Amino acid sequence: MKNNKSFNVWAVLLWMCFVLAFPLFLQGNFVIHAKAANDEKVYISTNKRLFQKSVLKNETFQIKIIDYGKKLKPSTLKFSSSDESIASVDSSGQITTHELGKAKIKVYTKKWHHYLCTFTVKVQEEIPRILFIGDSRSVYMFNKANVELCGDIRDGMYVYARGGAQASYVKEVINAVDPNTYDTVVTWMGANDRGQFKEYKKYYKKILRMNKKMVVCTVGPVKDALLDDIGKICFNSKLMEKYNHALDKWADENDVYLVDLYDWIFKKRLKIDSNDGVHYLPRPTKRIWRHIIKHVEKAGVVIKKD
Repeated sequence: MKNNKSFNVWAVLLWMCFVLAFPLFLQGNFVIHAKAANDEKVYISTNKRLFQKSVLKNETFQIKIIDYGKKLKPSTLKFSSSDESIASVDSSGQITTHELGKAKIKVYTKKWHHYLCTFTVKVQEEIPRILFIGDSRSVYMFNKANVELCGDIRDGMYVYARGGAQASYVKEVINAVDPNTYDTVVTWMGANDRGQFKEYKKYYKKILRMNKKMVVCTVGPVKDALLDDIGKICFNSKLMEKYNHALDKWADENDVYLVDLYDWIFKKRLKIDSNDGVHYLPRPTKRIWRHIIKHVEKAGVVIKKD
């Protein structure tokens, strides 16, 4: 009898653990794939990324929810819009835009009514023609936390920024976004590639061959004494200077506008985060973003802000 009671207690405990943990299993590694009439393709993870898609009025496009590479059937999902007068969504995840404004499309499981993700749609008169690509330093220009921006619109630019991003991230973004939807590419990259500019040069040449205008930013200074063991190997001051020298030379040879963030951050004495020796404070570092915008406009790029 005692053994049966013990078994029952453990069974109850295991069942409680399952019930409490089940929502975590449902979280998964969800990704949204959206494609609008402007043929922009974007893949976003919903756990650590923010996404806002700007579209024109009277556009219709489909969103697909993917879990670990497997597309979830719309019949198992439920979609809702925070404002159907701006953007409505049907049972298959097809979104139709109506009036100017912003609407959030939320996705739930039908069976458990468990929240999966949110997809924000912004309906505008015009959409940006500028693509900005950056790493974690760019993430912190907009957020206090390291949350990836994937197509989020900030001051008239599509912003793609990911912590730890390397040269391959430029390729990922360029391959994901239809080239007909932008005219200019602005980048603040290079801090995570051990001073090597070679890979960036390959992708930057491709962008120029696509007849896009480019504005590139030098990587900012670090504080060697604050770097951890990985930082001392991957992005110490000498490596940052090596990268900037190669970037400066390439930009001059190809008539590409260069924003010298390294010297500007140094002269303005922006505070370097004592926890890592790489990022700047206070977060979000809006001051750096405003400086970049000023130089993008100096480069002759027209920014159509909201």
